[in-house]
Amino acid sequence: MNQQTEQVKKASLAVADGQGRPVQYVNDPSARKEDIARQIAERDGIKQGLVCVLTAVEPCCSFDIHRNRQKKKLELVCRWRKCLHLYHYYQHPQFGLMHMRLQTWFPFNLWCCLNGREWLARQLDEQKIGYRKRENCLVAVEDIGRAQELADEQLRTDWAGILDPIAPRCIRSIGSCLSITRWTTTGPARTASGPVTFCSRVPRRWRSYIHS
Repeated sequence: MNQQTEQVKKASLAVADGQGRPVQYVNDPSARKEDIARQIAERDGIKQGLVCVLTAVEPCCSFDIHRNRQKKKLELVCRWRKCLHLYHYYQHPQFGLMHMRLQTWFPFNLWCCLNGREWLARQLDEQKIGYRKRENCLVAVEDIGRAQELADEQLRTDWAGILDPIAPRCIRSIGSCLSITRWTTTGPARTASGPVTFCSRVPRRWRSYIHS
């Protein structure tokens, strides 16, 4: 497992190295990674594409060896553990600032997190509908009816069609050791009211990346 973990980590970080984007370890669990990424994007003038990769040791659901004394054998069990996670932050033309979070231990889950309010603000900008925004909240909108329609449209998005092309950006160099199999929502499906998280689970059997 250690060998494949190193392979995954090295290949994923190579994406940032290849684009000359910074990789930064976040040691403070209370630090807001999104704020760090926004500061880097503003500092470097990144309007689109990879902003940075932030790394952090965080809890994860992974596998461990359990000694079953009754059956007198070793068993593979799923447990909460801690491992290094890689946060690839992007400025996306449709969603704004978003990130892909890669777990570097089996089963190498890949999360996609985006902000529904930031996305809605971009939609309002495109349709020239005025609004006032305070931090992550839209506190006033000129056409609240149209804003609600746009928010409802977000829920009918073809997520697999949108996320499949994004996922390889943080794992494309991994080659034969990762495969994206499916996307499932792990957060509330209310994009206009806050962030929504999607998770892609990687199978135990390794094969080349294919679009699901």
